[in-house]
This record gives sequence, C-alpha cells and structure tokens, in this order.
Amino acid sequence: MKIAIVAPYSPRWNNIASVRWEKFAKYLSKDHSVYLITSCFPDRRSFREFNLGNANLVEIRLKYFKHNPYFRHSNDPSTETKIISGAIRKIKAELRPILEKFLPVSSGGVLLHDYRAYFVELDKMISSEITILKQLMIHDGFR
Repeated sequence: MKIAIVAPYSPRWNNIASVRWEKFAKYLSKDHSVYLITSCFPDRRSFREFNLGNANLVEIRLKYFKHNPYFRHSNDPSTETKIISGAIRKIKAELRPILEKFLPVSSGGVLLHDYRAYFVELDKMISSEITILKQLMIHDGFR
C-alpha cells in the first residue's frame, strides 16, 4: 500500500513535532511504501540527524520564513534581554494557540507553507497510481 503523509514539520528540524512525523513514517515504511511530504528551508539545512527508514522524503520550499528574533546564539545574554524574552515567551505561550489558527506563527518563528505545492505533489502521486491501475486493467483485459 502507498501512504502519503503530509506534515508541516520537516524531520530536519529540531522540535518534537518533527521527531513524531519522522518516527511515524519510519514505522509505516516497514510494511508499506511511504512518502513524507513536508516543508524545508530554501537551503535545505538540517538541524539534526534523522532516519526515515525506507520512507521517501519529498520537500517543498517554504514561501517565507523568519527566525524567532528572540532566539539567541550567545550563551551569556544580558539580564535585560532575559527579562524581555521571558515576558515575551509567556505572552506568546498564552496567545500561540490562537495565533497559529490565523497566522503562520510557530515556536521557531514565522513559517509560511506553500499549500498549493503540497496539492501538486499529492496530485502527482495520485495520477501516477491511476496510470498504473489503468495499465494493469488493460493488460489484464478489463475495460
């Protein structure tokens, strides 16, 4: 059986949602043909190692992304920055479920997915399956 998983979180990203889709695709790929259709950054950078087993990864570039401006690479942030980022984190935690319904907001910043490209990929997969079925029907004498 061919299974298509459409997930907004790439297994390349370092968050729990990414790990869940990765493990789910890997588990299903033991007995089925699995395609994980997901988003990626334009440079396809990877933030962690991942293993999809026998699953195929189909990546669609994000239309737009902006990293979280409060994410610091420094290990020694100033006290003022800690207070500001802590307050913003608390406010964002409360508002995030509402914001995620209407805006392309996530914990990593702003991610705008190309939904049309997801449909195009799914259409390609379905079209190829229909073509194979038609060929089998003609070969076996069904009309």
